[in-house]
Amino acid sequence: MSISKYAENAEECFRMALVAKDQEEESAWLGLGRSWLQLGRWGLQERAKRFSGILPAPAAGEKTSDLVRA
Repeated sequence: MSISKYAENAEECFRMALVAKDQEEESAWLGLGRSWLQLGRWGLQERAKRFSGILPAPAAGEKTSDLVRA
C-alpha cells in the first residue's frame, strides 16, 4: 500500500468521526484514524531503513521529516 493511501484512510476516519452518532463511535473512528497514521509513519521509517545504505545521511543540522522522526 502506498504511504499516501494510509493518510487517505486516516482522513476518511476523521471525517467519519465528525458525523458519528455518539461519543463512543467518534472515539472509535478517531482511534482508527490514529492507527492509520501510525502505520504510515512506520512504513516511512521502514523505507528509510531500506534506503539508508544508498542515500547520503542528512548533514548536521539538516531537518528531516517529522513523520520519519516520530
